[in-house]
Amino acid sequence: MNYNFPYERIKQINMQVKLFCVFLVIFSSSVFSGNINKVSMWEGHSAEGVLLIKNDCLLHFFRLDPGQFGDHVGLTGNISVTKSCNQGLSWSNPRTIYDSEFDDRNVHGGITKDGLIVIFFRKYSPLKGQSDEGNGTESVNYITSHDGVIWSSPKILDFGDIDIYSAGTDRMSYSVQHGYIQTFFSPGAAFFVTSKTGKEWSKPKKIFSTSEINTQEVSLATDGNLMIAYIRDDSKGYKKINGKGALLQTYSKDGGFKWSALERTNIAGGLYSVAPDVSYIHNLKKMVIVVNDRRGGMDPLKNEDSQLWVYLVPMNKAALNPLKYKARYVLDRPSSSSYPFYGYASTAYLDKSFFIMFTESSLQKNGTENANLFMYKVMNNDN
Repeated sequence: MNYNFPYERIKQINMQVKLFCVFLVIFSSSVFSGNINKVSMWEGHSAEGVLLIKNDCLLHFFRLDPGQFGDHVGLTGNISVTKSCNQGLSWSNPRTIYDSEFDDRNVHGGITKDGLIVIFFRKYSPLKGQSDEGNGTESVNYITSHDGVIWSSPKILDFGDIDIYSAGTDRMSYSVQHGYIQTFFSPGAAFFVTSKTGKEWSKPKKIFSTSEINTQEVSLATDGNLMIAYIRDDSKGYKKINGKGALLQTYSKDGGFKWSALERTNIAGGLYSVAPDVSYIHNLKKMVIVVNDRRGGMDPLKNEDSQLWVYLVPMNKAALNPLKYKARYVLDRPSSSSYPFYGYASTAYLDKSFFIMFTESSLQKNGTENANLFMYKVMNNDN
């Protein structure tokens, strides 16, 4: 999400940047690494988004801060989309779908059964984010489109007096009871909103609220009945203890009215990590969890060794066994950078393969953060 990096106002520069794609065929739970193939070129900071499928094409919506001075934070950050109709072999040049006077970031969302694309994002003020005026969020918004070309005007979500940061790291999910579901978070709390159509959204429903942890992100999956939420705890100085990590979980069996007590998990090996991308794959009857660790914050571990962790697990089993997660695949980060692994994967399932888009980052000589998109293709051998 946001690091406390220096803010520098920049102008858009029309040059080229890199989007990479890694294709791997995997049939066991070992660690794999592979050749990195360049897919298309553009210049700028490309990070954190949502990968969707529409008409058998992959659509990746993400934050792009264009130009050679594109950075983690900046007022030229916009929402862009790139498209592939050949399962990631090639990608279109990025196309801006929304750009305001603020930093449009933390891009998440989903697609309804009727084909409506819903993109959530926040308008962020870098100057306010580095002051005592709050978390820098000007507003939390969403836009919609049926064709991915013509978009609605942004609508602001009403959270009342709740100090909401942004949408969670999951994709929009669905239940018969609520319709479509999207998570949001604030310090020490997490919420979800619901919609029957994706066009109008409810007021927030609370998942939890506590002063005991520092909530930085949340994600949620549902099989239509059982709901499981995952929370990243950013408490200062947190260390792995007895295999328990910075990710917590809670579950609800009644549609989100009552939630279980927060419990720490062993996801990502108990290492410090971001919140995962989670979704329920109905034809597999399992939940897929993809998360990257940032182990470099836990001495003597190094960022160079950070990895992507992929889990495929029945939801009932996951809810009742927070310390018994076993990774199906563990994937190396593409570079050996000592810079923290950006990550924030977004996963789509198509033709018995997982397509996992994520961000790799490094620090440039000009002091800005370099961020590029990568993708693993993982063939699933489950029946």
